[in-house]
Amino acid sequence: MNYQYESERFYFDEFTYLPDFFIGDDFIVEVKGWANQNCFEKGEMIMKELDERKYIVVGSEASKEIESDRWFSWENREDSVQYMQDDITGV
Repeated sequence: MNYQYESERFYFDEFTYLPDFFIGDDFIVEVKGWANQNCFEKGEMIMKELDERKYIVVGSEASKEIESDRWFSWENREDSVQYMQDDITGV
């Protein structure tokens, strides 16, 4: 899959957000080892901002509560790749 690392910054009233990965024109992926209130706020704001792209969080159990289109545990991160490939190919 074609991806870019930290290639697009989002500007909100009180903060900016630089997601980890952009997969083609279809996905934004955030990798989180931990989560705090700031992470939850950014997840909420990015979900409001997105157009057709899907927001995926891969990370610890604590990151599961970040608002997203889909969450994958770090241990099952390979599933996120399969999910995106299936979505792109229409499987």
